[in-house]
Order: sequence, then C-alpha cells, then structure tokens
Amino acid sequence: MQNTHKVIIESGATKSEWVVLDNEKGVLFYHTTAGINVNYCSDEDIVAMIHDFNNAATVCTANSIREIVYYGAGCGTLENRKRIEALLANTFAQASIEVWSDLMAACHALCGHHAGLVAILGTGSSSCLYDGERIIDRAPSLGYLLGDEGSGTFLGKRFATALLRGRLDKHIVAEFEAEFSVKKEQLIALLYQSEEPNLLLSSFAPFIAKYIENQKIYTLCMDTFGRFFQNDILHYPDFQNYTLSFVGSVAYHFRRPIEDVAAQYGLAIGKILSSPIEELTRFHILKS
Repeated sequence: MQNTHKVIIESGATKSEWVVLDNEKGVLFYHTTAGINVNYCSDEDIVAMIHDFNNAATVCTANSIREIVYYGAGCGTLENRKRIEALLANTFAQASIEVWSDLMAACHALCGHHAGLVAILGTGSSSCLYDGERIIDRAPSLGYLLGDEGSGTFLGKRFATALLRGRLDKHIVAEFEAEFSVKKEQLIALLYQSEEPNLLLSSFAPFIAKYIENQKIYTLCMDTFGRFFQNDILHYPDFQNYTLSFVGSVAYHFRRPIEDVAAQYGLAIGKILSSPIEELTRFHILKS
C-alpha cells in the first residue's frame, strides 16, 4: 500500500515553508519558497510557488498527498481562503485542503489548545485573542499604509525617517549607506520608486538590530513597539489576564525592547518564536 502524505504550509509575505509528513515516518521533507500574501500575489505567482514545491518534493507525488493544511498571510477572509484552496486543488486533486490565516498558525504554534494573546511581528503585524480553539477577537489589521505598528516595515519606516531628519549618529548613517549601497540623499527616491516599499523598509530591520545598544536606536525601538501595544494589545479589554506570545523575525530579534514595553503594561510574555513551522509541525503530529 502506498504511503500517503500530509503537507503543512506556512506562508508569510517574505517566505513560505512547506513540510511533508509521512503517515508512518513523520517529517519526511522540508522546502522553502518565496512568500505568498494572497492580497498582493497574482494567481500566477501562487501557482509558481506550488509548482516550485511540487518539483522539489521528490519524496512524494501530487497523488500521494491526501491532506494539505495551509496557513497564510491574507487568508483571514473567506474569499481569499477559497482562492488558495482552488489553486492548491488544481495540482493536488486527491487532497483534502484546509486553509487558515497566518494568525491561526501563530495560535496553533504558540498556544496549542490553551488560551492566550497572540501576535505576529514580521514584515507586517497583527494580533488576536485565542480561546484555545478559536480566534474570538482581533485588533484591526490595516496593512503597511495605515497600520502594521511594530512590524519590520513600520520599524524600517521609523528608522528611515530618523535617518533622513538627521536624528541618528553619523557613524550609523555611514554604515547604513555602505551596507545598502545608497546615499542618504537617494533613499527617498529609492523608496518611492520601489514596487514593494514595505519589503524594502522591512529589510532594514536586521541592520537596526545590530545597533540595538545605541541609545537613539533603542529609544526608536521602544517607541515602535510602544505603538504596537497601544494600537493592538490595549484593544483587548482584559489583556492583562492573558500571557502574550509572539511569532516572527522582528519579535525574535527585538525581544528585549518588547519585554521592556510589556513590563510597562504589566503583561507576562510567553513564547517568542522566529518561525512557527516547527511548533506547527509538532501540533499536527500530535493531532494525527
């Protein structure tokens, strides 16, 4: 009898992670592709990522995959979930398909079946209140033009603003110009001409993290994450009754200022994961 396979997919704006589970052997295969945010990606872009995975996954066939659980950015609406489901079904005709939001990926990875406050701080940002089974409340997610406080994009925007207004130490400006091969005077044009300014701004986050001990940078970070708490976490009337856990590269690399802001509000911090995929995989193995 042919082994059947289950695929777990966790897709953010920057990267998608694909894990194949074998019905007897557990984790069989891991693969990464470019990110998928269904709000911004065309059908052709998404299909290209599906084909990338399918061509790489020599350990299984499209017909041996009988179950797919997809967690993705932009999948908070029924319309977008149905769109992803249809695109996956075109390639994996034998599979049952579940599509969840990236917030539910964070809930399953961080809380399992326990209640808690859950936040994503990566390229974008979002948060919710999870009761152990369902998302029962969430702060409005306004995207990078109107919101995304605490995200890599928002942090990069705050850094670029401080740099252009002459509020950063000269050596940091010089090192930024060298690392990104751009003069301070060229930065505005570069950002406004970019097809994906949110990703460009977010790409500044690792540089900012290198200078976290600089007082001006630390103050900028505290302000950035303070705005996230004010706009997202204070949205929940009983927020102090829950542990707050995070997933995302920004949360992982800026843990100290996040914990400092949380302490100001009397909040306990739980897990902080760079990526949810390992805990998601464990969640689904235990569920099987």
